[in-house]
Amino acid sequence: MLCRGGEPSDPEICRFLTHLGFPAGNKGFYYLCSAVEFCIKEPRLLGNLVAGLYTRVAERYGTEAGLVERSMRHAAKLAAKSGAYSLLVGYPDEHTPTCHEMIAAAADRFVSARGNRT
Repeated sequence: MLCRGGEPSDPEICRFLTHLGFPAGNKGFYYLCSAVEFCIKEPRLLGNLVAGLYTRVAERYGTEAGLVERSMRHAAKLAAKSGAYSLLVGYPDEHTPTCHEMIAAAADRFVSARGNRT
């Protein structure tokens, strides 16, 4: 998905999450991909979701931080329901993760997976 201004979200992160079964095709998924990308580059953003990370993602997509957060909460519900979150964390986990849990787990797992390919 192209962001406002034509800047794509990292396609490798999107492919990684799709491979795990994260339902693509909704805004929350693409916001998650961007959030993971930003947190890999600047891990401190994970400590300040609303004023830092969500604002950064919102700027990329030309929307508001509150809408980013709401869409990502919906994406977390879909990931829990589909079993993708369990695959991400590597064990059965039926609770709906918080956005913080989902972003942190996705960033950690993506970095680990990328490191294992080198």
